[in-house]
Amino acid sequence: MDKLKAILKTIILGVIMLAFILSSSFIAKALKLSDARTYLFQGGFILLGIIVPILYCCSKNCVYSDFGFNKQTKKEFKTLLFYIPLILCLIPLIALFDKSGSKKIMLMSLFYYGCVALSTELYFRGAIQKILRGKTHIVFTFIYTAALLAACCAFYVNHITSYKQILVLIMGLAGLSGVLCVVIENKGNIIITGIIEWLFLFFATHIAGGKRMLLGIGLSCVVLLAYGLFILFKYLKEHKPERKIESFEVNLENNENDGFDENDNIDLTSHD
Repeated sequence: MDKLKAILKTIILGVIMLAFILSSSFIAKALKLSDARTYLFQGGFILLGIIVPILYCCSKNCVYSDFGFNKQTKKEFKTLLFYIPLILCLIPLIALFDKSGSKKIMLMSLFYYGCVALSTELYFRGAIQKILRGKTHIVFTFIYTAALLAACCAFYVNHITSYKQILVLIMGLAGLSGVLCVVIENKGNIIITGIIEWLFLFFATHIAGGKRMLLGIGLSCVVLLAYGLFILFKYLKEHKPERKIESFEVNLENNENDGFDENDNIDLTSHD
C-alpha cells in the first residue's frame, strides 16, 4: 500500500510539472510571442512550478540532503568521479553544436533550458526520488523516474518540428534521468546534476539536421547506458551487505521481543 501511495504521489507531481510546461506553451502561442520572448516567458512560467516541490519539502521538514543537496568535500572525492562520464556524454553534443542562431536567441534559449533543468531536478531528483526512496527498489526507481520524465517532455514540441527529433531527445533525456537518479543515491549533488542536464538540453536542441542530432544524441546515449548500468550494479553490490545486516537486526529485535523481558528475574543456578 505504501508503494502504491508513493507512486500515485509521484504521478501527481509529474502531472503538475507537465501542467506548468503545457500552460506556458499554450499561452505563448496565444500571445503570438517571438522566439526570444517565448523562451523568456516559458522559462519564467516554468520557474513558478518549482514552488510545488519546495512546499512539499517544507511540509515534510526534510533536510537538504534528503533532496540531493549533498555537500561535496575532499573526503568524498570519489563521488566527484561520478560526474566525469556525464561530462564525456556532452562532448558529441558540443562537437555538433549549431552556432548559426543569433546571440539573443541563444541567450534566451540558455535561460529557458536552465529553468527546465532546475524544475526537473527539483521535481525528479528532489521530491519524486525522495518519495520513492525506501519504498521501491533502486532498479524500479531508476527505470520509473526515466519513464516518468520522458512522459513529461512536451516542452520540446514548441521548439522542434520533427517528431523523430523529439523522440530521440526524449530517449536521450530519459537515459540521462535514469543515470542521475543513481548518481544522487550515491551522494551526488543535485546542483551539479542540474547543470549537466541544463547543458545536455541546450546543446542537444541546437544540433542542426536530423542525422547530426541522431548521431550526437545516439553517442551520448551509448555512454549514458554503459555508465548507468555500471553505477547501478556498483550501487547494488555496495548496498547488498547492508540489507543483510538490517534483516539480521530486525530478526534479532523480534527474537528479543518474543523472549523474556529484561526486568524478569531469572534464576540460572542449577539445583541438585
